[in-house]
Amino acid sequence: MSDDIQTIKDRIDIVDFISNYVKLNKAGANHKGLCPFHNEKSPSFMTSVDKQIWHCFGCGKGGDIFKFLQEIESLEFVEALNILADKAGVSLSKASKADTSHKSKILAINELAKKYFEKALFKTQGGKKALKYLKDRGINEKSIKNFNLGYAPNNWEGLTKFLNKTGFSKKDIIDAGVVVSSPKGGYDRFRARIIFPIFSVAGKVIGFTGRTVINEDAKYINTPQTILYDKSNVIFGLHQAKADIIKEDSVVIVEGNMDAVMSNQAEILNVVAVSGTSLTEGHLKILRRYTKNLIFCFDSDNAGILASKRAIGLSYKLAFNIKTVALKDNKDPAELIKEKGEKAWQKLISKPEGAFEFLWEIAIKNKNIKGIEAKKEIIIELFEVLQYIVSKVEETHWKQEISKKLSIRENDLEEEWERMIKGSKVSNKTVIDKTQALPVKTSDRLTFDKQHLVAIYFQYSKLFSDKDIKSKVDNIIKKDLKSWHISKKELKLKAEMMWPEKYLANKELNRIINDFKHIERKQEIVSSLELEND
Repeated sequence: MSDDIQTIKDRIDIVDFISNYVKLNKAGANHKGLCPFHNEKSPSFMTSVDKQIWHCFGCGKGGDIFKFLQEIESLEFVEALNILADKAGVSLSKASKADTSHKSKILAINELAKKYFEKALFKTQGGKKALKYLKDRGINEKSIKNFNLGYAPNNWEGLTKFLNKTGFSKKDIIDAGVVVSSPKGGYDRFRARIIFPIFSVAGKVIGFTGRTVINEDAKYINTPQTILYDKSNVIFGLHQAKADIIKEDSVVIVEGNMDAVMSNQAEILNVVAVSGTSLTEGHLKILRRYTKNLIFCFDSDNAGILASKRAIGLSYKLAFNIKTVALKDNKDPAELIKEKGEKAWQKLISKPEGAFEFLWEIAIKNKNIKGIEAKKEIIIELFEVLQYIVSKVEETHWKQEISKKLSIRENDLEEEWERMIKGSKVSNKTVIDKTQALPVKTSDRLTFDKQHLVAIYFQYSKLFSDKDIKSKVDNIIKKDLKSWHISKKELKLKAEMMWPEKYLANKELNRIINDFKHIERKQEIVSSLELEND
């Protein structure tokens, strides 16, 4: 085994390998960068070409290329050995290759599932229809193969039967997330769906996203939480884009997998996809290994705009440099590329606007900025995001811009800003002006409370353990949701922005119930809510 290990080290340069995960700069005889294992502003992570080792002087971690891969991908030594042997083209001896760990079995199952889906795309009748759909959307065969796109046939046991013949146990197949447990043994999780494999940064398949081709209610479904797949730390396309992100020193973040594929096809190679409503600090911390410069381009609908605001706030909190690309006539990048061509997308990406300009345009839309009420609303909307800025210099600069644009004194704005901070000091200066919380203005307090109730229900359903209350909320959804012209996605996103922690949502839920009790004396309210009098 020791001979295998040394051969791998001789064939893979540690600086080249670690550069796939961390942006390294030459520093004398060594290379340095920001440590991927702890938060830091000044680089203390050093890599030695001569010694082929790495060490962080901030957190104390260090080792060779095997130790780095183990730490960054949470692998056992044998798993790291097999991955690096494949990369180096080293054929391991039997003693070295033996790996019966659970993770390795799940990786092997995912790889087999990927091949099954790829073959089904080109060899089955349903797959050929899915292939036509992809090509009609503008995706060419090179991109299909580059991203290993596939198709899950429209039957219940196709993949299940295929995997059962490979020798893996029922438990391992179910644990991989591609098969759902049932009394009869199990059935395929993905059916009649275009499949997007999700890769780890090391290039291993860790999960899948499936897009329906038969217009089911669930447009997309994902691999559930597994030993390998954690949605809060998975970024679609990063495996393909990481080298270009380092090269360009920026990353373009889009909302959908299709947007990322089409952007890559249009020669925008430093692009990744993270569903806007699911962007987490975990995603951003992974991207920070490669660059501190983000360019957001989410969908142009209300949910996409809300997602952009939330993403900008999270990014400010982690001290990123942020720019945005606004889509005015098209819903998403994929649609823009298909309708207006690759050059139109390339042109937009080459001239992104600053985050403040984007937020300003949203805040002033359909408002008379000379009116006092409009000015107050604009300040609140901007505060919701700009409060997260870490740099005092940047915060002061934007406050000066707001003062100038709204023709108000800087001191007055500063006082208002401080008042809002004190009024919302929950969970790290969390955003919340309740009157501006939802994307439509309500005609009465009752509708306002109903919308908050439903938003909490969508985002924190476990808080509704009382079956009676749950049925009453379901009734509100059936009767009123369509008339509000707000999507479930928008309501969930707003709930997450307003009450980022469960205890805050529970506090708001209790307030709403108390409000209902106060106004239930009116018969029409009693009947609409179906709540009994105390």
